[in-house]
Amino acid sequence: AQAQQAMQNLSPQELKSRMAGASAAMGGAPAAPKPKSAVEQLKGSSMVIDEEVLSHVERAEALKLKGNTHFKAAEYEAAIGEYEQGCALAEEAIRELSGVDEKAVIELLHACHLNTASCRLKLRQWGEAVEAANTVLRDGPHRKALFRRGQAYQQLARLDEART
Repeated sequence: AQAQQAMQNLSPQELKSRMAGASAAMGGAPAAPKPKSAVEQLKGSSMVIDEEVLSHVERAEALKLKGNTHFKAAEYEAAIGEYEQGCALAEEAIRELSGVDEKAVIELLHACHLNTASCRLKLRQWGEAVEAANTVLRDGPHRKALFRRGQAYQQLARLDEART
């Protein structure tokens, strides 16, 4: 009862911080650090990144965030437009990068394609959802892309393909 009363007086941020500390004190894994954005990774790169490339990635990330805002408001067509513009900018930037820098922007590109697939699913555009997921899968196995594609295949009654 006393612990419950003490917890009621904490702000959500304080409660979260104390829970993470308690977990670590009990030998649990600390909370995973927030992943760096592609821009943060490029700015910390040991390579010199061209300002235009950095600008493209910054704009792609901003477009992805705008798309996320549209998605949350159930404005799926608008979200798709933002994600597709973000994809185009990320693809331009990738042409100028290599190694871990390229990988960071590819992750951004994949996120935009996967978000597009999610919008297509919401709009019941099954074939387009499959295409968006397949774009990511061309780069190799990806759990979320397989899941989104499987959802679309299920709606298309292509169950054998949904399992792969």
